[in-house]
Amino acid sequence: MIDAHKNPKHIYVLMGIAIAFMFTIGAFFEEGVAFFDPVYTTIMSDLEYYLSLVAVLLSVGIFLFLAHRYYPIKINWAFFSIAVVLVVCNAIAVLAFPSMYETTGMNQTTGDSFPVVYFLTASERLRFIITFAVTCLYLYLVFAVVPKVLRNSKQVTIYFYGGVVVVFVSIVWSLIFENGIYRAYFDPNMAPTLETVAESFYNNRNSFGTMIVIGICACGYLQCQSHHWWNYLIMVFFSLELFFILSKTSMLLIAIFWVAFLIYRYVLTIKAHPIRNNIILGVILAIAGFWSWFVASGTIQQTPALNKIFKNFVDAVTDTSEDTMSSRVNIWKLCVQELNSPLRIIFGAGDGNFMWLLGPMMDNGIVRLGYTHNGILAMLDYGGIVRLIVYLAMLGYFLILVIKNFRKGHPNTFVCLLSFLLFFIHSFVETTSFMGADSKSLSLLIMIYLPVLIDHYQDCHKEIQVEQSAAFAAYPPSKVHYSLTDVQTARLWLAFATPILLLVMILYSSVSFLNNPWFLANGVVLYLLCPLIGGALNGFFRMQPRGTCIGIYILSSFLMVACFLLPLLLTGVAGFLTSVFSIGLLLVILLLLSRHGREDSFGNYLRSVYLPYLVILLGLAVAGLSLVFFGNFVTRYTVICVAAIVILSYVLIVAFSPFNSLLIYPLNEKWSRSEETWLYQNTKWGNMVAHRNTKYGIVKRKTEKSK
Repeated sequence: MIDAHKNPKHIYVLMGIAIAFMFTIGAFFEEGVAFFDPVYTTIMSDLEYYLSLVAVLLSVGIFLFLAHRYYPIKINWAFFSIAVVLVVCNAIAVLAFPSMYETTGMNQTTGDSFPVVYFLTASERLRFIITFAVTCLYLYLVFAVVPKVLRNSKQVTIYFYGGVVVVFVSIVWSLIFENGIYRAYFDPNMAPTLETVAESFYNNRNSFGTMIVIGICACGYLQCQSHHWWNYLIMVFFSLELFFILSKTSMLLIAIFWVAFLIYRYVLTIKAHPIRNNIILGVILAIAGFWSWFVASGTIQQTPALNKIFKNFVDAVTDTSEDTMSSRVNIWKLCVQELNSPLRIIFGAGDGNFMWLLGPMMDNGIVRLGYTHNGILAMLDYGGIVRLIVYLAMLGYFLILVIKNFRKGHPNTFVCLLSFLLFFIHSFVETTSFMGADSKSLSLLIMIYLPVLIDHYQDCHKEIQVEQSAAFAAYPPSKVHYSLTDVQTARLWLAFATPILLLVMILYSSVSFLNNPWFLANGVVLYLLCPLIGGALNGFFRMQPRGTCIGIYILSSFLMVACFLLPLLLTGVAGFLTSVFSIGLLLVILLLLSRHGREDSFGNYLRSVYLPYLVILLGLAVAGLSLVFFGNFVTRYTVICVAAIVILSYVLIVAFSPFNSLLIYPLNEKWSRSEETWLYQNTKWGNMVAHRNTKYGIVKRKTEKSK
């Protein structure tokens, strides 16, 4: 095990970066869609696919290098053998599938059959084999490696915050770009129908609804980690969005989640807060009774603001869904129909390959992706009996670990089990599984399986808890304030500003309200001045009370956003000059308030702050411009892949470099404070969990059982 106090490479920070890159890039790769292209549901071209594959291998390579360098990790032969068997069986299924295959499809409306001719190219065979091999690689990493390098399940909390942010962005995007759908519910002159539903950028209401379910489960996990009232507020906000999506499966799952989660929280905390819990229970029952009367009496139909929403909801719920159910039954018949040989029954038709085969069989021969709408059946058709057995064993393994974790009193176990059950139910009507080559399956692995695996691994290895206790003991239980230097603050600001600027540049020509050269020029100016503003704010914070600092920070943030948007409000050079003047004036005022702008000379400030980031931006710009020579092969997603490869190569150099230099300065110098803050947060969380367990009687019950 490593000692964080003696480790010169700041393993916690680098490992966190490596895992974040690995899972994020893997999710993009497994989805197989070239996001940010003009038609963002376009399947990756070969160039985009193999560039993404290089990025995946780089990110996984960095993670494995750090893991095996700093942790005593050995190959888990059981999980490794399972992964290899799955890869080999999938390769057999894909390679044995004929290049031209004739079968029959079924019209999902009439039930009539029609002939289908399906073609499988050598390039597609290779891609199907590689994609599932990467899926098995991530399965092995999640089950056998990642739990050994994370010190506690709190370190995966960032992914739950990420899930909440993604859902929030999806809803905001829908409110902006699908505002007509929302107006139809409140405009008396517009009549919404069951087809007038929000789909956000998923282009499918079921996918949007599934993301809402993931976001609400993520909020439930965060509530179990740290109790805050706003987690419930966010869950209510997400739940209300379902009335504009009308995904019946998602509505049912959310109703189950609310009932089960509230009962669990009530039972868990009733001894500690009997008065508060009973008051809240009374309020919930009163609200439920009021809404029952409001609906039963017909009053809701007389309320213009709610009548249309209620009508669409009732139409969706009371709809017998015969067409929907019959179409699913027809799809399941087609899936069973293709299990027409011993080889197909044992090995399946191949991951990815069966989806492209099913598409023409469902839609009159049109080339498109088809979905089984059943996770268990998908495992059988993709990988045959072999994969189905492994998948069922994987589900059983999770339930065994959950039982063990319940006995240990881990606070995250219930919400992970509840999320697991919800998506297992979801898998009976949608193509949902925990072992698929898509971003949803990888997300479910991270957010459901990984916390349970981490807690179980630590229970089996007490030395990790001893190591954590030793690290905790080095820091006081009271809150410690770490002040950053101006240079560190400026680097932190640039670390946040760089990806934002890159994203704006990528979306520049495709988003109408961003398609303004003065807006982009203003963003570059703000990017160059933001480190100076950050340094000035940091100097001001060291001299003022905390309340004043927060007020100035909020005011400065609003002013910077306003200045950034001026080129859109005052189009042309006038808006640009006004914005630059306003930003410059804000910088001067902050410099005067802080009494100084920099602790070091400007030359050192430039060398320490700007140079590394400008080198990164310059490298990305050169890489992007060089792709112009490829002509029509250049897409926004291609540029993103190249940028990811460049950044990952930079992180790889940081990981391998045994010395401090200008090249690795941003990630390898002056990060001791970040390490201390990280360990302090772990200390705070560990103390909080111990206090909560004692408060709720978990430790007492465990002691009594041991006696």
